[in-house]
Amino acid sequence: MKKQKEQAAEPAKKKGKKKWIVIVVAVVIILAAAIGGGGGSDTDETESQTSGTEAATESSAAETEQTEADETKAASYEMEYGELVSAVENEIDGQNVLIIKAKITSSYSNTATVDQNYYNVEDLITSQGCDAFDEIQYWAVADMSDGSEEKVVSFTVSSELIQKIAAGEVVTNQLGDYVDELYIHASLSE
Repeated sequence: MKKQKEQAAEPAKKKGKKKWIVIVVAVVIILAAAIGGGGGSDTDETESQTSGTEAATESSAAETEQTEADETKAASYEMEYGELVSAVENEIDGQNVLIIKAKITSSYSNTATVDQNYYNVEDLITSQGCDAFDEIQYWAVADMSDGSEEKVVSFTVSSELIQKIAAGEVVTNQLGDYVDELYIHASLSE
């Protein structure tokens, strides 16, 4: 019986020794990798990648600040009729362009519904400083009877026309005769 106990204790001791050997080998490998793995060229590459990442982050931060400033300025615009959905200031082909998206509601007639967009642009130019832009791209959406939202009016105001509006040389409800790329939804053309 004593012999059986000795034999049973012997494998337990062997398992314990194997476990410690595995742990020691794992620690040695991890330490060797940590100490010897950082060769000179790898460190240089890591530093250059870090520098590049920092530069990209700074550039991105500057762009974000500029975008936020533009959005804050654009958000300061107000619509005389309807609601301002977005106002984006861009530089396109060397020109300062303002892109306005408004949401309007129908008025007492189709003509009045279209004309309210001209009054919005006139107010932006004469009262809100938008005469500084070289071009204004304006478009308006409205809720349709089927519940969808569609573009109902859009047009582009050229630099020359912006200056005429600022000087009061154009009758506001006749802007449709002067703007470029005029689009009026079929439901408002009836």
